[in-house]
Amino acid sequence: GWLVRRVSVVASHLISHIHPEHATACSHHSCGNFLPSTPGPQAARVLHATPRTVLYLQMEADLKEIEQQSAALQVEGQAAIDEYKQLRGQLADAERLIALAIQQPDRALNFLRPGRLIRVQEAQDDWGWGIVVSVMRKRSPTDHNDSNNAAAETNAAAFYIIDTLLPCQAGTWRDGHARPCPMGLRSSKDSSSKQNGGSNGGSQDADMIVMPVALPLVVQMSSLRVGLPDDLRPVEARQSLLLTLQKMAETYPDGLPLLDPVEDMNIRDDPQLTAAV
Repeated sequence: GWLVRRVSVVASHLISHIHPEHATACSHHSCGNFLPSTPGPQAARVLHATPRTVLYLQMEADLKEIEQQSAALQVEGQAAIDEYKQLRGQLADAERLIALAIQQPDRALNFLRPGRLIRVQEAQDDWGWGIVVSVMRKRSPTDHNDSNNAAAETNAAAFYIIDTLLPCQAGTWRDGHARPCPMGLRSSKDSSSKQNGGSNGGSQDADMIVMPVALPLVVQMSSLRVGLPDDLRPVEARQSLLLTLQKMAETYPDGLPLLDPVEDMNIRDDPQLTAAV
């Protein structure tokens, strides 16, 4: 056929180029010896290589597609993470604004009545929700110094002490180092129970102790109030309020309702606070 004749011409040319003195034309039969007359094992391997190659190429294409999808998912996942962090930051900023607003004595004192539920946080210690017993004002060094009235106004909140019933880890108060044991109560704006000590929620291994709390440590106020016994000195009277907190955790699984700084406390002179709530 034409392929054999073509091979014959090419072979003849190569032989004449390498060995000119022995150059002869290749015959049809001699050139045909270069090609197998019947499909042997080698030919079979060549014939079967094509589907394998196709399969390999298809797998390679699938792998590239998966890699592209993975890259797209990583981009989307990172975008979701960034959005979550941004929202958490906005929520934290709003909580700080609200806390600063309710820590002003002229705004807070009318609502710090006996039985009011308040949330207390001291640095990294989240004491959770406690119950207001009474409020008193310490004497300020600048009470009779008119030249320091501005400083007195700035630090006024620190001189208001709220006697508050707080759940403490059992026995820790005896050595003067009471540790928080919050009841798992959350506020309605919290996104995780961990922020309010949810891991200890409902624990019976706690003592209700009246502790002095400075006004700047109050970070939230609930719209709820509970009735207080006439005498809180008996342990049984204080522990009955521990059961009250535990029941509230069951009654309000989505968090305690909060006082609205604008609607309930009528704080309307702060545009940032209005936007935050």
